[in-house]
Amino acid sequence: MRTELYHGGLLNRCNLHLHLHPLNLCLGEARVAESLGATIFEQSPVVRIEHGASPDIAAELRPRLEATFPQLRGTPLEHAWQGMAGIVINRIPMLGRLSDNVYYAQGYSGHGVATSHIVAEIMAQAIAGHMEEFDTFAACRHVRVPFGDALGSPLLAAGMWYYQMLEH
Repeated sequence: MRTELYHGGLLNRCNLHLHLHPLNLCLGEARVAESLGATIFEQSPVVRIEHGASPDIAAELRPRLEATFPQLRGTPLEHAWQGMAGIVINRIPMLGRLSDNVYYAQGYSGHGVATSHIVAEIMAQAIAGHMEEFDTFAACRHVRVPFGDALGSPLLAAGMWYYQMLEH
């Protein structure tokens, strides 16, 4: 597909080792968990749903898609997804503990599929009482973006753009 923005690409006809399908990963992990004795509550009833504004993801995506690949102009989008990316300034996931039995991990900076698996191992070790790796991450100093969400998100976007430009 022609575009002025990219100079090359990789066509992977076999899809052997270069692509990850998140749904298949999740289904595979569920099978393994069940084989190890875990119970998965797939049909659990929803107790409450809090509705917020539903952005039109396709409308937000289309201008960038068509600027990158003009020949796709007008092509319907079959699937669209949106999620919040937990970006931390130093790119080190934030691990912590709120109480004896409440742990948290966040801030994968766009690398959650891979990083969350590593962090899950560290969290499991911590819950089992082996705290060394957990404590290493928990001790990392994280800086809050100044001025909260109002100015913090634009500052974060500007910083990400700056570092992206350094790579080119």
